[in-house]
Amino acid sequence: MPDYIAPLNHKSSEIDVMAENKRGRPSVDTSAINVRLPNDIILLIDDRRRDEPDLPTRPEMIRRALVQWLEMTKAGK
Repeated sequence: MPDYIAPLNHKSSEIDVMAENKRGRPSVDTSAINVRLPNDIILLIDDRRRDEPDLPTRPEMIRRALVQWLEMTKAGK
């Protein structure tokens, strides 16, 4: 019998342990936000990404820009 199929004589605690060992992406405390942007803004984001020493992904660059904007606008209050 394959390891992933629990025989009927297993205790429920053993089955719970098998259920906890899930594969896939780990859970994180975030929410997805889908945004459509004009191509010219995407090109500007890509140009700015290339100025960074670690070449962040587009989503990471957008996160960085948002954090920077939030910090700048908070300081003005």
